[in-house]
Amino acid sequence: MTGVVNLDGTPAKREVITRDNSGHHQWGYVLHPAGIEVISRQNDPCGPVISWDTDPRAQFSEAMAPWMADGPPPMSLPRDLPKLAPAPAPPSAPARTATRPPRR
Repeated sequence: MTGVVNLDGTPAKREVITRDNSGHHQWGYVLHPAGIEVISRQNDPCGPVISWDTDPRAQFSEAMAPWMADGPPPMSLPRDLPKLAPAPAPPSAPARTATRPPRR
């Protein structure tokens, strides 16, 4: 892994976490193109995927039991919050032209 370091600055080592070696870990997270999969140790081996466009003000249950892969994520929004407007699209970068060194 390039450029990934631990908090103390030492290079990070790749580690595969499984049920057998997870020790005290209660939750797992897997990044997918569609969102983040939240896996509770109680419902291992998979969990629901929370879409990347989920409102960041959502409140999620800390109880493991409701985090089932085939059910909706256990979340709610406070009723008094206004709906968020979609984020504006980032400005497009100007087109770059490639330059080649002259042939000799």
